[in-house]
Amino acid sequence: MIFALLGKDLRKMWLLAIAFAVFSIVICAVLFQEDYIRESSYGSGAALIMSGMMLYMLVFGGLMNIEKYEEKHNGYKMMAVLPLPNSILVTVKYGILFVSTLVGIVYLLIVLKAFGVMENAFGQKLNYLLICGFVGLAANGLMYVGIFKHSYHRMRAVTMVIYIGMLIGPQLLHFLLQMRGDEAGFIRIIDSVPVIGVWLITAVSLAVYWGSCYVSIRNVRPEE
Repeated sequence: MIFALLGKDLRKMWLLAIAFAVFSIVICAVLFQEDYIRESSYGSGAALIMSGMMLYMLVFGGLMNIEKYEEKHNGYKMMAVLPLPNSILVTVKYGILFVSTLVGIVYLLIVLKAFGVMENAFGQKLNYLLICGFVGLAANGLMYVGIFKHSYHRMRAVTMVIYIGMLIGPQLLHFLLQMRGDEAGFIRIIDSVPVIGVWLITAVSLAVYWGSCYVSIRNVRPEE
């Protein structure tokens, strides 16, 4: 039955996963086909921003796609009669987004490598994707606390505000740095975060995410 729950949610994500995969390839093919663009400070900054945006789209999109389906089909009311504890129901939701984040990070690294984007900057790409992926994951975890307690319908506006804010935040920062004539500023911001800082952000984000899972297990009301 657990695999049935996993399969149900994964089926709701497969179109999103295909769109994510295709969009990643198209973006790289269109924007980074010339060497001087791939290796310039502007191109490197754009590559980081676009990869972060695509990762947000995958993870936040997964949450919204799954929860819209549950809301439309009264999924939680139907699952309330299943002989499964709430902990399994909640953990499945959190587990799917966690795995999606890991797959998204690895896939984006492969695509950027295949197109020669930031060829000699694996550390920059990995650091930025780890920060984007797991900070976004933590935000999703906190959103799920509200969704399980109050329903997706009530939390939808908040979800969209956080999602849009995380999408445009890096772009806005990059634009402001360009306005000051500092094209490499965004790259320097990423470089200024030490490796231990990246792993600390990742660890804290994971703690928030799985802590949110625990809180959701304690507060979920699927029968309502």
